[in-house]
Amino acid sequence: MKYLLCLLFMVLNSPVIAQVAINNDGSVPDNSAMLDVKSTAKGVLLPRMTMTQRNAIISPAAGLIVYQTDNTPGFYFNSGTSGIPVWAMVGGVTGWSLTGNSGTNPATNFIGTTDGQALMLKENNQKAGRIEGANSNYNTSFGYLAMNANTSGSKNTALGNQTLYTNITGSNNVSAGYGSMYSNSSGYSNVAIGNCALYHNYIAFDGVAVGDSALFNNNTYAYAQYATRNTAVGSKSLLNNSSGYYNTAVGFRSLVKNIDGYDNSAFGYNASESNIIGNYNTALGFYALNLNSEGNENSALGVNALRQTTGSFNLGIGNGADENNLNGSYNTLIGYISNVSSGSLSNATAIGYNAVVDEPDKIRFGNAGITSIGGQVGWSTFSDERIKKDVQFTVPGLAFINLL
Repeated sequence: MKYLLCLLFMVLNSPVIAQVAINNDGSVPDNSAMLDVKSTAKGVLLPRMTMTQRNAIISPAAGLIVYQTDNTPGFYFNSGTSGIPVWAMVGGVTGWSLTGNSGTNPATNFIGTTDGQALMLKENNQKAGRIEGANSNYNTSFGYLAMNANTSGSKNTALGNQTLYTNITGSNNVSAGYGSMYSNSSGYSNVAIGNCALYHNYIAFDGVAVGDSALFNNNTYAYAQYATRNTAVGSKSLLNNSSGYYNTAVGFRSLVKNIDGYDNSAFGYNASESNIIGNYNTALGFYALNLNSEGNENSALGVNALRQTTGSFNLGIGNGADENNLNGSYNTLIGYISNVSSGSLSNATAIGYNAVVDEPDKIRFGNAGITSIGGQVGWSTFSDERIKKDVQFTVPGLAFINLL
């Protein structure tokens, strides 16, 4: 050991020796090292000092390294010059700590890029997030394989596992929830919020789907050019819609079976649930127009209103209004449980609480409990089907004969 210490002293004080090895096995120094220290049991100690002592070093050489014992202990090296030293902690000058950071300045410290490139996040080497700015396409995605295939689509927001997974050129879409808008390729200006909402949407645009599987089948490949501008709010609402368009469904399973029907509006739990190809129907209320599958231009307002009808051009206003109607058309039922006596009447009208009309082409006011029906003037009737009115006398009559 004394020999090694003497040799080290000579090396440090003599410029003629190029390389030095310190070991106990007699091996020569590595060709790439000026000083080769080898040991399997001990390490190397560099100068240890406080931060005050470190700062007191006169003209420290660039790259000079010491171990600081106080404040934030660790190895520090002079990253500046001997005239203007800048002490930086080894391992603390790049990246963000996995256990948090301190002493940051939001004006200068950030996570991101400085070269105009998008910021990419990955999990298990798979895309898990991407943030784009002006030099990209203003897209934002968070979630496993979200917007995985996007090439030129812009101003999209995808939040969730495999959201907008297939999107290539579609723009201005907002998708949040597992698999929402999964199949979208070029559709634009859609909003899908909920598990698998607008899942099969391909190229449709201006659709709004909020809820689990809302508008799930909208815009399948066979009808991609038609299924546009549908609005579905509620779990399973417009679930099976394929080529229907301009539909609005608000409520659990509202218009759930609709495939090709268009211009329908359904508001309420299971409202217009069975509609498949019916058009221009309006249902407002729990189970309103519930069984209609292909009837057109029906309007139902109230719980169970027009619940069983499959006819067309019917109006039911009030809870249970026209509930018995099966396939009749052109009926008008206004009032709580106002109804028809059989399921196939047409052009029948019942007005009032529990009013029931029993024949086609008939109007019924009120129920058996009504004791008076009247108005300010008497009821006017027509003499025949020609409905004569405003009759003027043009024959002179008796006065004219007397003059003769």
